[in-house]
Amino acid sequence: MKFKIFFLLILNILLISCSKEERDMHRRKNIEQKLLLKTTNQLEKEKQVKFSGFGGSSDNGLTMLSLSFETDKDYDIPTGRELIVYCAEEFLKNINSDEKIRPYLQNYPFDSKNIKVSIYPQNKNNLRNKLEIISFSHGKIKYYNYDENKNLKIIYEENYEDALNIVQKQKKEKNEI
Repeated sequence: MKFKIFFLLILNILLISCSKEERDMHRRKNIEQKLLLKTTNQLEKEKQVKFSGFGGSSDNGLTMLSLSFETDKDYDIPTGRELIVYCAEEFLKNINSDEKIRPYLQNYPFDSKNIKVSIYPQNKNNLRNKLEIISFSHGKIKYYNYDENKNLKIIYEENYEDALNIVQKQKKEKNEI
Protein backbone atom coordinates (compact mmCIF):
# COMPACT_ATOMS: atom_id res chain seq x y z
CA MET A 1 0.00 0.00 0.00
CA LYS A 2 2.80 2.41 0.90
CA PHE A 3 4.54 1.57 -2.38
CA LYS A 4 1.43 2.43 -4.40
CA ILE A 5 1.07 5.80 -2.67
CA PHE A 6 4.77 6.50 -3.16
CA PHE A 7 4.53 5.49 -6.83
CA LEU A 8 1.51 7.74 -7.42
CA LEU A 9 3.26 10.63 -5.67
CA ILE A 10 6.36 10.22 -7.85
CA LEU A 11 4.21 9.89 -10.97
CA ASN A 12 2.36 13.11 -10.15
CA ILE A 13 5.63 14.95 -9.55
CA LEU A 14 6.95 13.75 -12.90
CA LEU A 15 3.78 14.79 -14.71
CA ILE A 16 3.78 18.21 -13.07
CA SER A 17 7.45 18.69 -13.90
CA CYS A 18 6.88 18.10 -17.63
CA SER A 19 7.15 21.30 -19.58
CA LYS A 20 4.21 22.67 -21.52
CA GLU A 21 6.02 21.73 -24.76
CA GLU A 22 6.43 18.12 -23.60
CA ARG A 23 2.75 17.90 -22.60
CA ASP A 24 1.73 19.38 -25.96
CA MET A 25 3.96 16.92 -27.79
CA HIS A 26 2.44 13.97 -25.89
CA ARG A 27 -1.06 15.31 -26.57
CA ARG A 28 -0.27 15.72 -30.30
CA LYS A 29 1.22 12.22 -30.51
CA ASN A 30 -1.86 10.76 -28.84
CA ILE A 31 -4.22 12.58 -31.22
CA GLU A 32 -2.05 11.61 -34.20
CA GLN A 33 -2.01 7.93 -33.18
CA LYS A 34 -5.81 7.88 -32.78
CA LEU A 35 -6.20 9.41 -36.24
CA LEU A 36 -3.81 6.89 -37.82
CA LEU A 37 -5.55 4.02 -36.02
CA LYS A 38 -8.97 5.20 -37.23
CA THR A 39 -7.73 5.41 -40.81
CA THR A 40 -5.94 2.05 -40.79
CA ASN A 41 -8.95 0.28 -39.27
CA GLN A 42 -11.22 1.84 -41.88
CA LEU A 43 -8.99 0.92 -44.83
CA GLU A 44 -8.35 -2.59 -43.53
CA LYS A 45 -12.11 -3.15 -43.35
CA GLU A 46 -13.05 -1.44 -46.63
CA LYS A 47 -10.14 -2.48 -48.88
CA GLN A 48 -8.78 -5.65 -47.24
CA VAL A 49 -5.30 -4.20 -46.78
CA LYS A 50 -3.13 -4.91 -43.74
CA PHE A 51 -1.43 -2.12 -41.83
CA SER A 52 2.36 -2.35 -41.99
CA GLY A 53 3.70 1.03 -40.88
CA PHE A 54 3.25 4.72 -40.25
CA GLY A 55 5.34 7.84 -40.05
CA GLY A 56 5.32 11.57 -40.13
CA SER A 57 7.40 14.66 -39.86
CA SER A 58 6.95 17.79 -37.88
CA ASP A 59 8.87 20.99 -37.99
CA ASN A 60 6.86 23.79 -36.41
CA GLY A 61 3.76 21.62 -36.85
CA LEU A 62 2.92 18.40 -38.63
CA THR A 63 4.08 18.69 -42.22
CA MET A 64 3.53 15.11 -43.36
CA LEU A 65 1.83 11.88 -42.29
CA SER A 66 2.34 8.49 -43.89
CA LEU A 67 0.78 5.04 -43.88
CA SER A 68 1.91 1.73 -45.35
CA PHE A 69 -0.11 -1.38 -46.10
CA GLU A 70 0.32 -4.90 -47.44
CA THR A 71 -2.30 -6.81 -49.37
CA ASP A 72 -2.72 -10.40 -50.53
CA LYS A 73 -4.35 -9.27 -53.76
CA ASP A 74 -2.57 -8.73 -57.06
CA TYR A 75 -2.81 -5.29 -58.67
CA ASP A 76 -2.09 -3.93 -62.11
CA ILE A 77 -1.81 -0.19 -62.80
CA PRO A 78 -5.55 0.57 -63.19
CA THR A 79 -6.60 -1.37 -60.07
CA GLY A 80 -3.55 -0.12 -58.15
CA ARG A 81 -4.42 3.46 -59.10
CA GLU A 82 -7.96 3.00 -57.83
CA LEU A 83 -6.72 1.56 -54.52
CA ILE A 84 -4.02 4.16 -53.82
CA VAL A 85 -6.31 7.08 -54.72
CA TYR A 86 -9.04 5.70 -52.46
CA CYS A 87 -6.61 5.26 -49.57
CA ALA A 88 -5.12 8.74 -50.04
CA GLU A 89 -8.52 10.43 -50.28
CA GLU A 90 -9.82 8.70 -47.15
CA PHE A 91 -6.60 9.54 -45.28
CA LEU A 92 -6.91 13.21 -46.25
CA LYS A 93 -10.60 13.27 -45.37
CA ASN A 94 -9.89 11.81 -41.93
CA ILE A 95 -7.05 14.26 -41.27
CA ASN A 96 -8.98 17.34 -42.37
CA SER A 97 -12.18 16.39 -40.55
CA ASP A 98 -10.39 15.79 -37.23
CA GLU A 99 -10.71 19.04 -35.33
CA LYS A 100 -8.35 17.87 -32.58
CA ILE A 101 -5.40 17.49 -34.97
CA ARG A 102 -5.88 20.86 -36.69
CA PRO A 103 -3.91 22.99 -34.21
CA TYR A 104 -0.90 20.74 -34.81
CA LEU A 105 -0.98 20.83 -38.62
CA GLN A 106 1.48 23.18 -40.26
CA ASN A 107 -1.12 23.88 -42.91
CA TYR A 108 -4.84 23.28 -42.96
CA PRO A 109 -6.34 21.77 -44.92
CA PHE A 110 -3.74 19.08 -45.50
CA ASP A 111 -3.44 18.26 -49.20
CA SER A 112 -1.96 15.52 -51.33
CA LYS A 113 1.56 16.89 -50.85
CA ASN A 114 1.29 16.39 -47.07
CA ILE A 115 0.72 12.63 -47.08
CA LYS A 116 2.46 9.47 -48.19
CA VAL A 117 0.79 6.13 -48.79
CA SER A 118 2.58 2.93 -49.77
CA ILE A 119 0.97 -0.37 -50.66
CA TYR A 120 2.87 -3.63 -51.01
CA PRO A 121 0.90 -6.25 -52.94
CA GLN A 122 2.14 -9.77 -52.28
CA ASN A 123 2.76 -10.79 -55.89
CA LYS A 124 3.18 -14.44 -54.85
CA ASN A 125 3.18 -15.80 -58.38
CA ASN A 126 5.78 -13.24 -59.56
CA LEU A 127 3.51 -12.19 -62.40
CA ARG A 128 5.23 -9.68 -64.70
CA ASN A 129 2.11 -7.57 -65.16
CA LYS A 130 1.37 -7.30 -61.44
CA LEU A 131 2.78 -4.62 -59.17
CA GLU A 132 5.25 -5.06 -56.32
CA ILE A 133 4.86 -1.55 -54.85
CA ILE A 134 2.37 1.28 -55.31
CA SER A 135 3.77 4.44 -53.77
CA PHE A 136 2.27 7.89 -53.40
CA SER A 137 4.31 10.86 -52.14
CA HIS A 138 5.06 14.45 -53.07
CA GLY A 139 2.07 14.57 -55.43
CA LYS A 140 3.26 11.57 -57.52
CA ILE A 141 2.14 7.97 -57.75
CA LYS A 142 4.81 5.46 -58.73
CA TYR A 143 4.20 1.86 -59.73
CA TYR A 144 7.04 -0.62 -59.28
CA ASN A 145 7.84 -4.07 -60.58
CA TYR A 146 10.97 -6.18 -61.07
CA ASP A 147 12.79 -6.17 -64.37
CA GLU A 148 14.28 -9.27 -65.99
CA ASN A 149 17.38 -8.93 -63.75
CA LYS A 150 15.19 -8.89 -60.63
CA ASN A 151 15.89 -5.19 -59.99
CA LEU A 152 13.01 -3.17 -58.65
CA LYS A 153 12.18 -0.33 -60.99
CA ILE A 154 9.48 2.24 -61.65
CA ILE A 155 7.33 1.01 -64.52
CA TYR A 156 4.92 3.95 -64.53
CA GLU A 157 4.61 7.32 -62.81
CA GLU A 158 1.80 9.86 -62.80
CA ASN A 159 0.71 13.02 -61.02
CA TYR A 160 -1.77 12.40 -58.23
CA GLU A 161 -4.26 14.91 -59.65
CA ASP A 162 -4.23 13.10 -63.01
CA ALA A 163 -4.82 9.75 -61.30
CA LEU A 164 -7.61 11.24 -59.18
CA ASN A 165 -9.31 12.59 -62.32
CA ILE A 166 -9.03 9.19 -64.05
CA VAL A 167 -10.55 7.40 -61.04
CA GLN A 168 -13.36 9.94 -60.69
CA LYS A 169 -14.14 9.72 -64.42
CA GLN A 170 -14.24 5.91 -64.30
CA LYS A 171 -16.46 6.00 -61.22
CA LYS A 172 -18.84 8.42 -62.94
CA GLU A 173 -18.97 6.21 -66.07
CA LYS A 174 -19.76 3.13 -63.94
CA ASN A 175 -22.60 4.98 -62.24
CA GLU A 176 -24.08 6.02 -65.60
CA ILE A 177 -24.27 2.43 -66.86
